[in-house]
Amino acid sequence: MNCGVNWNKKAYAEGELYFNLRQYQSAVVSFDNLLRDYPESPDIERVRYLIAKSDFLLSKNSIVEKKSERYTETIKRCEDFLGKFPDGKYTKEIKQMKKEAEAAKKTSRNCSNAPHNPNCFNYKFQFFI
Repeated sequence: MNCGVNWNKKAYAEGELYFNLRQYQSAVVSFDNLLRDYPESPDIERVRYLIAKSDFLLSKNSIVEKKSERYTETIKRCEDFLGKFPDGKYTKEIKQMKKEAEAAKKTSRNCSNAPHNPNCFNYKFQFFI
């Protein structure tokens, strides 16, 4: 048995575990390491999808001050995926995520500049979650 394949599967399982535990930042780091160490992995498309989705979910669950920056990263990850897999299995979902991230980035930027805006109600109370 090829030892590299086992390490690749282990690295993938680690990233997926972090994702399932909602440890999105750790999932991104783990999957980025997998891409670096195993660029020919058979799971590359799914790994890039999970990176984008992890970034998106991290952005959604971030404090107001970090949302804009994190949505920018999500948009970059979505564009990276779409550049590599324009007709991929996850393309439709990635396009939707990118669209939502772009809209949320605008909203988060407005809320960080005007935290007392009544339209930012959901953002103000994330500090207590």
